[in-house]
Amino acid sequence: MKTIKEDVGARIHSIRKSLGFSLSEFGDTLCLGKTAVHQYEKGMTSPNFEVAIKIAKMGDVSLDWLIAGKEPQQKKGRLTTEQLFAGAINNPEFMQKISAAVRQTADTPASGEPLKKDERELLENYRIISEDLQSAAQSMIKAWAIESRENAGGGSDLRAKKLA
Repeated sequence: MKTIKEDVGARIHSIRKSLGFSLSEFGDTLCLGKTAVHQYEKGMTSPNFEVAIKIAKMGDVSLDWLIAGKEPQQKKGRLTTEQLFAGAINNPEFMQKISAAVRQTADTPASGEPLKKDERELLENYRIISEDLQSAAQSMIKAWAIESRENAGGGSDLRAKKLA
């Protein structure tokens, strides 16, 4: 029966081989001699924590796998990002729902109410005009909004004042 050190050594060996390193090259990368790497791989000694972290990063594996041979576990019922993406792009109905939700979100301001037709037209026209005119429009709308709030939501008195 293999010891834990031998199991860890076998995993270190597989990482080194998968990277295509010789004992010397792997040791150089870890700032160790080839003898130390050989001893790890044979289960004669174990790497310290810092070296184990370096080996795990080099092999793109978890410390759990390197030390205990355990694959990272997912929480029950949770999918990886890759699984979600693969499922989504292969499901036209899902993609239509996502597209509709994105369009709805784009048409919904912070108030949570969808834009009305005239509000959408106003926004489209705003996007067409020059930056100077946009700035002037913003200033006017801000002034009207402040006045409207001061009148307790009763609307702007600017038009009434002009008509008087």
